[in-house]
Amino acid sequence: MEDYIKTLKFIPSEGNLKFSNDQFELILLNMEGIRKVTRLGNKLSIEFNTYIHSEYAMIELMKDNGYDPVTVEEKKGFFSKWLDKMAKNNKENFGGNRLDCCDLSK
Repeated sequence: MEDYIKTLKFIPSEGNLKFSNDQFELILLNMEGIRKVTRLGNKLSIEFNTYIHSEYAMIELMKDNGYDPVTVEEKKGFFSKWLDKMAKNNKENFGGNRLDCCDLSK
């Protein structure tokens, strides 16, 4: 049910903040569609409704106010790692070309 709620994390850019952290937190909380704003150290975590704000629009809003998105690399499970390894091996063995059987009908 909560699939439309997304959380993004941001860190302040170097000296480009338009508002203090407290002021900006209040501005965000007063915006429609923002459910929760949490500050941990210098990181700002924003939980928002994706039907009202797109991820791109939220990142642009934060960049305009002096915050950069925190990129978190997702952990991959066994199956994803196996698929990546198989794709890498196929690329090494077959290159980026089509298979020979696909070219035979021409």
